[in-house]
Amino acid sequence: MEYERLFTRLGELDTNARCPSCDGIHKWHGLGGDAPEPLVLASIQKDGSVRADVGFGVVGPACSNCGFVRLHALDVIDRPQPG
Repeated sequence: MEYERLFTRLGELDTNARCPSCDGIHKWHGLGGDAPEPLVLASIQKDGSVRADVGFGVVGPACSNCGFVRLHALDVIDRPQPG
């Protein structure tokens, strides 16, 4: 995924995005700074071990007011948009 397209798509999702935790409309920051850093959400087993072969890409903006983190699956954001 191209970062420019990721930022554009997240900007579209952030328009008037109300935080479900503090109920405010605040700026959303990418984890690790102002630009969203893609992350891998991995699978943790019952014994506490991490399975490196199971997981998926996410990007997680955080509310600048309360720190609530929301996650968006990269494969969904990267899907071609209608229109």
